[in-house]
Amino acid sequence: MKTLVGSKFSLIPFKEEHISDTYIGWLNNPEINQFLEVRFVRQTYETVLSYVCSFYGDTEKYMWGIYSNDTNALIGTATLSEINRHHRRGVIGLMIGEKEYWGKGYGTETIKLIVDYAFRILNLHKVTAGAAANNQGSVKAFQKAGFEIEGTLKSHFFYNGAYYDSLIMGRVNKDTSGMLGRR
Repeated sequence: MKTLVGSKFSLIPFKEEHISDTYIGWLNNPEINQFLEVRFVRQTYETVLSYVCSFYGDTEKYMWGIYSNDTNALIGTATLSEINRHHRRGVIGLMIGEKEYWGKGYGTETIKLIVDYAFRILNLHKVTAGAAANNQGSVKAFQKAGFEIEGTLKSHFFYNGAYYDSLIMGRVNKDTSGMLGRR
């Protein structure tokens, strides 16, 4: 796994030594985790370690820490998982934990770096992501990175005592789209 360098930050492979009290705190913070599945289980060093170590097993998947180029501070994490080599696709996940970086383009730039890695280095044809329809920050970040809403899963996401739709978003590698329909 490579370090991916952007204009504002770098995506550094996230490993055991990067787990901090701050990171675990984000995962347990109701404002930060409101759209993450981890919100249902109290996170500890052990649960986080198990999750992080799962990215270094037999399954091809990637996890990066998002580190500010100015301060070297961890501001979030991103993943590329569920890679299917037969269909050449994968799924992107993202969490910006430092609230001062919300709404400033860090999510969009992170997504673009991972898409570039997925298409150029891993030779994937498509990347997808899911987001609760009411998570407008995430939806906008993916759309700014060239993703299109491909579908809606009705009443799929439970949030704050109610069910919300979940959006499925995707982006196709234009360089491999000429292969469509070929056997």
